[in-house]
Amino acid sequence: MVCLAVVQPLQLFSIQDFVRQAPQAVLPRLAWALRHSSDVNRLACSILLICRYIDYMRLVLGSKARELYQSLDTVLDSKATAAAAAAAAAAPARKTPVVTQTFTDVLSALLREFAVAVEQDEQLLTATFGAAGLLEVVVGVQAECDTQGVRMLQRFVEARRVVQLVSEAQSRKRASSPAPGAGGVADTRAPTKQLELLIQELVLLVQRSEEYTNFMAGRMRDAVAAESEAVQKQSVAAAASLQQRHRTSSGHVDVVTASKEAAATGIDPSIAVLQQHLGQAEAKLRAGPFAVGVRELLGHYMSLEELYLDNTTDMAIRIDEVVSGSLTSSMVDDVLFILKKCGSRALVTHSIHCVCAVLGQLNDLLANKFKGALAARLAGGPSKLLSAAPALLGVGDAAGLAADGSAGAGSSSIEHATAINNIDIAAEYIQKLRQELEGYSERLFTSVADQDRLRSVLVDMTKTAADFRAMCNMALEAVADGLLPKLRPILDEVGTTSYQLSDTDYSGGELGTGWVSRLAAGLQLQLNWLQPLLTAASWETLTLLLLNKLITRLEVLLGRKVFSQLGGLQLDRDMRSLVAAAGELTTHPVRDKFARLTQMAIVLSLESVEEFLDYWGDDTGHITWRLTPAEVRGILAQRADFSRDTIAALPL
Repeated sequence: MVCLAVVQPLQLFSIQDFVRQAPQAVLPRLAWALRHSSDVNRLACSILLICRYIDYMRLVLGSKARELYQSLDTVLDSKATAAAAAAAAAAPARKTPVVTQTFTDVLSALLREFAVAVEQDEQLLTATFGAAGLLEVVVGVQAECDTQGVRMLQRFVEARRVVQLVSEAQSRKRASSPAPGAGGVADTRAPTKQLELLIQELVLLVQRSEEYTNFMAGRMRDAVAAESEAVQKQSVAAAASLQQRHRTSSGHVDVVTASKEAAATGIDPSIAVLQQHLGQAEAKLRAGPFAVGVRELLGHYMSLEELYLDNTTDMAIRIDEVVSGSLTSSMVDDVLFILKKCGSRALVTHSIHCVCAVLGQLNDLLANKFKGALAARLAGGPSKLLSAAPALLGVGDAAGLAADGSAGAGSSSIEHATAINNIDIAAEYIQKLRQELEGYSERLFTSVADQDRLRSVLVDMTKTAADFRAMCNMALEAVADGLLPKLRPILDEVGTTSYQLSDTDYSGGELGTGWVSRLAAGLQLQLNWLQPLLTAASWETLTLLLLNKLITRLEVLLGRKVFSQLGGLQLDRDMRSLVAAAGELTTHPVRDKFARLTQMAIVLSLESVEEFLDYWGDDTGHITWRLTPAEVRGILAQRADFSRDTIAALPL
């Protein structure tokens, strides 16, 4: 037989001859033999030759793998000897770069050899044996990769003591954690650095392995797709040819005859068989011993990453200090930098399970340890901050109230302000971190299921950011509660001010010497000294909170008074002045906050009870009333000259 005539001489080749002649002589001769043999001989020949080619490739790749492994052993042994000599000489210097890169370089070189072995003869293999032949070659090469790759991974785990470190990490997690601040910084700095180097090396090994697996799977899919497309085109051409051959004299196609002949010719082979073969080959690629070893590395990575997160976060909290010229302390930037680095590092693994696990660890650390550390800085309440608040200089001197009140904030005030700023900036950073990680993840994981799974994890981070924001607002509200009593002398003056005015009293109110000017000056005094201590967002929030509390107090005080019409007009004038003064304190609109007081002044300045109906109702203008009908009747009752019976009869 022609095919066997080609096969038999090949058995006499030495390995050197096969290496030298396989690409140039053997495969072209195999292609010729396959074209000129019967179906049975062609099938037997192709199976035999693919097996021989795979055996040859495994032999060559195994030899190269052993060389790489021996070079790795040599490097590790020399480093061990050098380390022992250095320890004996008590040399403090450490040399790590070569050791930390050894396994990454060697495994990368090994996987590159396997990938090149498939790539270099890919076109010739597919042309000779078809896509099915290439799949068999990839599976055969992967079998050797399983043997050599697992050996390399086991050597890495042993040399780096990965299992022992993971066991220690799990034991430490089960044991009670030491209190923050216990022990010296130097005791944990060096192990943490070594741990980070190990994690980086481990992630690189996983990344290289994932890139290799995706490359091999991509080659197989491309080959199957190309052959499927060619088969489909051939089927379409054959069908058109059969229809042309079986046209009747009337020009119509004899469908029955054409269909029978098409089925008999078997021109269109089952693409499903090839797809099934592809699925089996990918399963062997992703479920073999090497893939299992890589998944075990991922498990070790997640345990070590959790240990690294705990160690570095504890250190950042322990060495926290206020940076000169900064409104926040060091631990906010340090902790968020660590979390971003660990989250980005998890994405490098290309494992959705690993990414979700690490992101869950990040959120758990934020919501518990980091949040607890920030809350502890708020201990003592706002009294520490307000101890430096300036006192009002006198209720009768508006100029004195506006004096500079920023004189010397004490260290306790700065400490509490920094604690509030930390929470504010942390809430903002967490939201940014969530957005960045979500953007990276969506570009990396394109399937809908993976993206939904990621969002379910990241939504917890959004909730954590909202919890931080709520904690910041609660701290600022406590400060506002502490500032309000400092304005009590002026508020007491509001309580004693009469709004039953004569023409002379009303004319004197135009001079702007009333309680409004003193309240505006006092409000500015109490807020301005805090502006250099707080972030812009925190100061704006504090201003709005204090205004809300002040407005609520003014509503109560003014609701107890008796008014004349001129008193109502004076109140309207006072509210306009107060709104203008408050608007200068913040960039946020404040007119809406004073809406109830402004509408109260409108009601009290009316000439008659019936005139209110000109302002009330859907068709009476653009006023959106914040007062209820009951509140309107109560305000009208504050006018001494309005009849109670007329107010009660008012149709609202």
